[in-house]
Amino acid sequence: MVLARFQTPVRPAPEWERNEAGESLSFAAVPARLSVFGAVVAVVTLCAGALVSVLAITVAPESGAAARMLIVAAALCLCLPLVFLANAPFRARTVSVSLTYDAQAMTITVGAESRRFPLHDITDIVWRAGTEYSRIVINGRGIRCSLLAGIARPLPGLRSDVPTVSAELHRALEGAGLSVSGTKPGYRRYQR
Repeated sequence: MVLARFQTPVRPAPEWERNEAGESLSFAAVPARLSVFGAVVAVVTLCAGALVSVLAITVAPESGAAARMLIVAAALCLCLPLVFLANAPFRARTVSVSLTYDAQAMTITVGAESRRFPLHDITDIVWRAGTEYSRIVINGRGIRCSLLAGIARPLPGLRSDVPTVSAELHRALEGAGLSVSGTKPGYRRYQR
């Protein structure tokens, strides 16, 4: 009972809202590719790891136990903060995003810029929900939109995430000729 007071309540993910044309979704995201984010984190981690390894070799060349302890301490005290620092420039680019759709097109408003994507021009959609890798990636003829929700600063009262694809959006995508090619819990990939 006493421990229950110290638990942080789980914040909900953004939810689909019904409107006159169909549904809409509002969430926070970082307009960036996952590969760019992954490369930044990998470079920071590898450079810090190399620095720690060199430091361990020079400080404790004959004691393997001391070198291992130095590596673990440095990983906790140096590398983890560096990874959080690597996330900071991405989180600083967080914008509010609104997504609406109808049977013909998907409209995404990122900040003040609105783009309409005809469903017949979309060739590939990745929709990942429920993890720190939550994202929506849309590709097609003249289309490239990548929104990383999992690393963004969340909207007030919500967590950094997107909900799963709604049944209505799923039907609209299938009606436009896209089919599900990959499905795991929280992950859907639609392709032509």
